Amino acid sequence: MHFLYIIYSPKTHKFYVGETKNVDKRLEVHNSHTFNGAFTKGAENIKKGACL
Repeated sequence: MHFLYIIYSPKTHKFYVGETKNVDKRLEVHNSHTFNGAFTKGAENIKKGACL
């Protein structure tokens, strides 16, 4: 099952929408800044907003 998720970065004041099978693991990946050039690369302390 896939989930649509919305996360928020207090640092950049921006929301990001994505989809994944494992929301908690994906949030860890966003916060670890694994992907160079990613939209959330400059964001810090990303919070989960909603999960559908």
